[in-house]
Amino acid sequence: MEEDKRVKEVIRACEMEEQSNDLSEWEWDEELVQSELRRLEKYMRSHWATVLHTLKQISTERNRSKRKSKKALISALKNTLKEKILYEVTSMSLARIKRSSTPTDTKDKPVSTSKSLIKNAHHPKRGSSSEAKKDAISISFVADSVKLRTLQASMYEAKKRKWKAANNIAPNAKLFSVTGKYADIKEALESRGWLENAEPDSEFFDFKWTLRHRDLEYSKLQKTQMVNHFQRNGELSTKVGLLHNLKNLVWFDGTEVDALYPNAYDLADVEVPDFVEEFKLTKAESVLKHCAAKEGKLSELEMAKLIISINIGERRLTKLEELLEEVAIGNSLIAEEEWELISCKDQIGTLLDKYPHLKNRIKALLSHYRREYVDEHKGKEEKNGEKLIVRRCKQILDKLQKKYKQSTLNGTRNLWIAKPAGLSRGRGIHIFATLEELQDLIEGRNYVAQKYIENPLLILNRKFDIRQWILITSWNPLTVWVYKDFYIRFGAEDFDISKTSNKLMHLTNNSITKCAGDGKIEGNMWNKEQFLSYLKEKFEGNVWTKLKKRIYGIIVKSVKATQDVVVQREQCFEVFGYDIMIDETLNPWLIEVNCSPAVDYSTEVTKRLVKLGLEDTIKVVVDYGMKSLEERPKVSTGNYVKIYEGPKHFPQFNLSLSFMNKKILNVKCS
Repeated sequence: MEEDKRVKEVIRACEMEEQSNDLSEWEWDEELVQSELRRLEKYMRSHWATVLHTLKQISTERNRSKRKSKKALISALKNTLKEKILYEVTSMSLARIKRSSTPTDTKDKPVSTSKSLIKNAHHPKRGSSSEAKKDAISISFVADSVKLRTLQASMYEAKKRKWKAANNIAPNAKLFSVTGKYADIKEALESRGWLENAEPDSEFFDFKWTLRHRDLEYSKLQKTQMVNHFQRNGELSTKVGLLHNLKNLVWFDGTEVDALYPNAYDLADVEVPDFVEEFKLTKAESVLKHCAAKEGKLSELEMAKLIISINIGERRLTKLEELLEEVAIGNSLIAEEEWELISCKDQIGTLLDKYPHLKNRIKALLSHYRREYVDEHKGKEEKNGEKLIVRRCKQILDKLQKKYKQSTLNGTRNLWIAKPAGLSRGRGIHIFATLEELQDLIEGRNYVAQKYIENPLLILNRKFDIRQWILITSWNPLTVWVYKDFYIRFGAEDFDISKTSNKLMHLTNNSITKCAGDGKIEGNMWNKEQFLSYLKEKFEGNVWTKLKKRIYGIIVKSVKATQDVVVQREQCFEVFGYDIMIDETLNPWLIEVNCSPAVDYSTEVTKRLVKLGLEDTIKVVVDYGMKSLEERPKVSTGNYVKIYEGPKHFPQFNLSLSFMNKKILNVKCS
């Protein structure tokens, strides 16, 4: 009886809905609509628990029968989900809303629902009336969600019309809202006939530009409202987010992260032991480079460090299979006594007294390298032990450089840079060369440690980076635009790698350098034309063409790595500022990605770029984005050029197993 009553209620609501033409003219119970939306969201969360349970069951089944095809597994998953979700979700949301809502004119504007429910109530394929009744009330979650969202949008449009009428605004006028100092955005939209809604918290707008994504309430946005941030944009634009997502790059592009991003570690995560291991290995490499570059005789301490560092380098070059036989899983490639030796500054006698076997091992290694030299040179001996060891050192360095892409970034000092995870504009950044320095620095704070580029390309003896704007108009399918113009940011003083505490020579952030400098470079900035002219003067060939190709590749690859985690929404777009450094071998490296890059007129260089760049951003998202596909080729996008438009992306599940920083197992399931 209760079921019959519920069925009749649904059918009555459906019949009333058939007669309506415009839901926006009705007086709806907004509180009830919001309540129903929250209820459906709760259903969604519970259904995801069902999905995960089903995936676990299928995974178990796959382990039992490995011969089962992927197609069969997917089919089983779909059938299970269809049975457990689509046919078990009973929703009376629309009926409840209809009962609590009244039209403004009951004679002319009756209630409205959909034809699907009535058809379901008399489903021709159902054998019994009870099954037909079950169909009438078994509405899929997706269908209900769409109906309620449509209802919510209709209510919004009705309120918006009333608001416009009350403020003497034409019904078809386009509204925008801008929070922050973005006068150029306001000017660009007003020149297109848009009107500003100056109330920052107003819900009535077609376009909204804010400084931070936290200023937007995504759950309350209408489908047609355009905003300038994606949800979870920090997966790309924060230090920690970028670091972790780039480590998944190999799944999306087949590229290893060390090809474009200096080694970095999250010191608030389980990566601390990995960082310590990498720090020790690069320290050993720095010893090799120091001794190879030194002119004059090596001291007893330098000789001992060099021999042990050569041995460590040989281990790094050993094939993984052979290494597994020699090193127990979980152990470091550097023994405790070896680390004490290569990191100590003096008192080698005391250290060798503490580890007497280390002295014997150093002699044994020296004899071993002598014998290798004799065998290699057909009996010829090298009596000068230092010359012999330095030659061996250079051989190891050559091999390390071929095997490890970032070996060229390492210098003789083993410098690393510590960046506070939650700060920007160069605040809280420190350069360190010992683990003790870092330990004192990060106590109670979240930091990211990244390998410092010890061999940067210098211009007029100044360190610099490239600030490049990009615009993402869709995350799925991924659509990336690059602004053809860019600018160069310089350190305010001549570069000296030995003065690690002087931020003016090591950092290029405008917030740090804007009030410093000796006038050598006006405003500590160059425009694109100045930079290209310098490259043409100093280097042979078209250097910029090669650099640009690599930089654009870095941009696309880094964005791809975040596809699974940034939330896609059709009416979202975002401008990001990429910071790219170039080393002395003309290889570009990604340093950071910034959301809401600075748009103040800090120098003449930025004044010109900001005015044109923001106008061109509106050209892309409004002039181009709001046109049909047929009209778009005729629309100007200014200096923006689309460098990537990918296919529809489906999330992937990844499993990666590594040993000693070497990947030994990759599993990908999409």
